[in-house]
Amino acid sequence: MREAVRTRAQLNFFFPFYFLFCFIILYSASPALAEELPRPSYHNALIVSFEHNVTDSAEVELIKKSFPFGLYAWLSFSLTTLTPSLDWHWNLSDASNGLQSFKTQVTDLVTKAKEQQVRFHLVLTSGLARGLSVYREAKEEDIRNCQWYNDNKLAADDQINHPEAMNRYIFGTLSRYARKVRANLEAKAKASLAFLKQLMDLYPDTLIALSGWGEAELNYNRINHLKSVQDFFCDYSPFAILEFRDWVCHTGMYDDTNGKYKGEGYPGGGTKYQGTAGLAQFNLDFGTNFTTWDLKYFNWSLTDDYDSNPEDNVNPDPNKIPWSSYVHGGMMPTSGKNYLEGGFDPPRVMKPGDKFWDLWNLFRETMVANFVRDVAKWAFEAGIPSSQWFSHQIPGDYLFGTNPSMPNKNARYYTGASPLWTANIIPYGSPGGTIYDIKFPDWFARTTEYGVPAIAKMSSNWAIMEYDAETYPIGFNVSQSSADFILEQYLRIYQHNVHLINFWRWWDTSGEHRIKGMNKEVALREFIRRVRDKARRTDLNLVFDPPAVAGVWGKYVPEKRVMRLELGGRIWPDLEWMWKDWGDWAHFEVFRGEEAGFPLDVAHRVGTTKDYVFEDSSVVEGKVYYYRVRAVNVKGVAGPASSEIRLPGYTLTLAATTGGTTDPAPGAYTFEPGASVSIQAIPDPYYEFIGWSGDATGKTNPLTVVMDRDKNILANFLRITVYPPLNVQGIKLVNRSLAQAEYIIKLTWEANPNNKFVSKYRIYRLEGSNRLFEAEVSATTFEYLHRRAAKDKTYTFAVVTVNGSNEESEPAIVVVY
Repeated sequence: MREAVRTRAQLNFFFPFYFLFCFIILYSASPALAEELPRPSYHNALIVSFEHNVTDSAEVELIKKSFPFGLYAWLSFSLTTLTPSLDWHWNLSDASNGLQSFKTQVTDLVTKAKEQQVRFHLVLTSGLARGLSVYREAKEEDIRNCQWYNDNKLAADDQINHPEAMNRYIFGTLSRYARKVRANLEAKAKASLAFLKQLMDLYPDTLIALSGWGEAELNYNRINHLKSVQDFFCDYSPFAILEFRDWVCHTGMYDDTNGKYKGEGYPGGGTKYQGTAGLAQFNLDFGTNFTTWDLKYFNWSLTDDYDSNPEDNVNPDPNKIPWSSYVHGGMMPTSGKNYLEGGFDPPRVMKPGDKFWDLWNLFRETMVANFVRDVAKWAFEAGIPSSQWFSHQIPGDYLFGTNPSMPNKNARYYTGASPLWTANIIPYGSPGGTIYDIKFPDWFARTTEYGVPAIAKMSSNWAIMEYDAETYPIGFNVSQSSADFILEQYLRIYQHNVHLINFWRWWDTSGEHRIKGMNKEVALREFIRRVRDKARRTDLNLVFDPPAVAGVWGKYVPEKRVMRLELGGRIWPDLEWMWKDWGDWAHFEVFRGEEAGFPLDVAHRVGTTKDYVFEDSSVVEGKVYYYRVRAVNVKGVAGPASSEIRLPGYTLTLAATTGGTTDPAPGAYTFEPGASVSIQAIPDPYYEFIGWSGDATGKTNPLTVVMDRDKNILANFLRITVYPPLNVQGIKLVNRSLAQAEYIIKLTWEANPNNKFVSKYRIYRLEGSNRLFEAEVSATTFEYLHRRAAKDKTYTFAVVTVNGSNEESEPAIVVVY
C-alpha cells in the first residue's frame, strides 16, 4: 500500500511535465506555420540570365514572351566578357577619362536593357587571362609581363610564329610583382568600378549583377588533355618567381610590417626562412640546395625603377626584357648575367606529393586567387554590394566529373591553377564559376556532379556561369536528351539554392550550346514555371499565403443597377507586381454587409472573381452597403481581407499627366462623406511636379482633400530641362620631356545650378558641319584633357550636360587657338 501511494505521488509530480512533453511532441509534429507571400526583391529572386546580346530587340522580346517569368524568376541578359582598356601610356591618375569607349558601350547596353524592361549582368575580363590584345603593348615592352612556361617559352613551337600569337596564345602574368601592369590594371579597374557603381545607382532595377575577373587562370594553351600531370605549365615569369620567394619569406611586398600585402604571406613561412640561416632551414624543410635567395634566371629587385610614369614612353627598368630580345627556346641560360648558379628557382617538373612542388603549386593557385580577390575588394571599396558582385572562375579541380579526391584530375587543374577555392571572395563578393556538362555519345562529363555541391557550401549567394545542362561537342553527332531529363538537371541546380544562373547560350550557329529551338528551351520553360513563385525556397510544393488586398474602391452604376467594385490589381501598392503575376493566386472573394464590421462568413459572401472588377447585382438602389475583399491561393487558403469600404459614397477620381503618378494610384475611389484623403504626387525621374488642377490647385504635396462631393483631381508634371554647363573655357598647354613636346588642350567648365539629375558631361569636337564624339566624364568632373593636339591648329569643342535618361543640353561652345 505504501508503494502504491508513493507511485501515485510520483505520478502527481511528473504529470505536468509529461503533459508538457506530449505538447512539445505534438507541436513539433504539426505542419510548419503558414508564411505570407514575401515582397519580391533581388535577394529572394532567382536571376535567370541568358548569354545573348541585349541590343537584339527581336530576340529579347521573343524570350520575354516565351517564358513564364514571375515574381521571383527574373529575366536578365548577360555579357560574359567585356574588357576595359586603358592606354598603356595613359596618366593613371586620370584613368576615368581614358575609359570612354568602355563607358559608352556599357551605358548603351544598360539603357537598352532598361528600355526593354529586362535586367542586365556584366562580366569584366582583365586582359591578362582573357581579352589578351588589351595588354599586347605591355607584353611587347617587357616579356616579363607575359606568363612563362616551365621551359621559359612563351608559347608552343607551332604557336609562337602565328601573327596573332601575342593576342591568342600568350597570357599576361597575374603576378602582383608586375608592378607597371598592376598599376594600369588597378587604375582602370577602380575607375571602371566607380563608373559601374554610378550606373547601378541610376538603374538599380536594371544593372543588377556584376562579375570579375572572368575565368582568371594560368596559361593552358599547351595543355595535353590525355594527361593529368602536365609537361608544360605556367607561370615562371621572373615577376612571379620573386613574388613566390617573398610570399614564402614574408619579405618585400609581403613584409608583415610595411608590405603592401602584409599578413598575406605563406602561413607556414616568415622570418624562419629569411637570410642565410633561413635559406638553410628552407633547404632542409623542402629538400632543396639553393645557395642564395637571388633568382637563378633573370634576377631582379623591387628597387628597380618599374616606370611609375608611363606617359613619357620611356621605360627605365634596368632589367626589362623587350619582345625583340626574346629567343624562342633560348631563354634558359646556363651562364652570363641572366644566370646565377645555385640561385632560387621553383620546381620545373610536376611532382604532386613532393613538398617543394606542392608549395609552389599552392603559390600558383594563391596568385590566381589573389588576382580575383583583389578586384572583388576594389569593387567592394567602390560601394558595389558583395551580394551583387560574383567571381567567375573555371574550377579546375571539378571540371567534367573530377574532384579533389581523385588521383588523376582534369588536365586544366594543374595548368590553370584555378581550383574552386579561388572563387571564394567572401566578404568582398560572392562565389561564381563556369560549370557546365558535356554530353558524349556514351557518357556525360559532369562538372555539376561535384562542383555544384562544393560551391553551394561556400555561400547561400552563389552564381553558376556559362551553365549548360548538356553541351554537344562538335563532330560527335550527339543527340539531345529529353526535355524531362534536362529539366531534372535544372532542378538539381536549383536545389542547391543558386541565386544567378547564366544560361549559355540562347543562340550559337554550331548548336554546341544552343538553347533556342532545342529541348533545353522546353525544359527551361517548365523550370521557370516551377520555381517562379517559390522565392528561392527549395520546397517546390510550397504555396505562400496571400497578403491583404489593397486598393479597393467602387461606385453604384445606375444604368446597370449594380454596385461595381474595382481593384487596383497590384499585390503591394508600391510594387509593380500584379495578382495575376503570381502563379499560385486563384481568385478574389467578395463579402458584403449592411452594417460596418460585418463577419466574413458564408452568409456575407456574395461571389468570387478572377478579374480586378466585380459587379454586385443583388443590391437595392439607394441602400448603403459595406464591402471587403480577400485573395485566395490555389490551395484554397484565403489571406486577410481588405479595408472595409462603404458604398455608395463620394467618388474621388485621380489622374496624372505624363511624367509621374499619384499615391493612391490614378483611378476612381469611393469614400464616406466627410472623409479626409491624403494624396501625394510622385514624379518620375527627370520630371518635376508643377501643381494640381481640377478640383484642387496649388503645389501643396501631399494634398489633403475633404470628400464633401465627387471630385476630379489632376497631378501635373513637367520634364526637367537640361541646361548647358557654365563658364566653359579652353587653353592649349605644352607638356615637355627630354625627348619631345606634347600639346594638350585643357577644357574646364562649371556646373549649372539649375540642373537636376546630371549623370555626366559629354564633349564633342566640331569640324565643319561634323560633330565628333570626343569623350564623357562623370557628373563630378569639370575638366577634360585633349591629348596630342596639333601646335598650330584651331580647335572647336562643344560641352553638353547629360541627364540620367541620356538627354543632352544645348551645347556650350569653346574655340581654342
